[in-house]
Formats: sequence, structure tokens, C-alpha cells
Amino acid sequence: MSIYNIGKLWNFVILEKINDGKYKYHESESYNCLKITELKQIYINLQAVKFFIQNGIF
Repeated sequence: MSIYNIGKLWNFVILEKINDGKYKYHESESYNCLKITELKQIYINLQAVKFFIQNGIF
């Protein structure tokens, strides 16, 4: 999973290997960090990424 930030908008992307040399990516909806409810969702998503990295799932 990767994360990129363009100004106030956040997107989350999962890169999935589908076979030898072929990849497919899945992009989340955009989150606007200036809206408190969307900022909370960004935090939840970042906590999930942290969990996956710490547990060697990536």
C-alpha cells in the first residue's frame, strides 16, 4: 500500500501483483483533510497501514 498527498487531498493505493510482471492498483476515494470527519478517516487508514507494516503483512 502506498500513500500520496496532493495538497489537502489524500488518496490510498494498494498495488496487487496479479501474475508474473503484471500489477493492478486499487485507489481509494479522495479524503479532504480540512473536513474533520475525513481527517478522522485518514487517521484510521494510517493506523491500519502502521499495523500491516509492523506485523510484516506487506
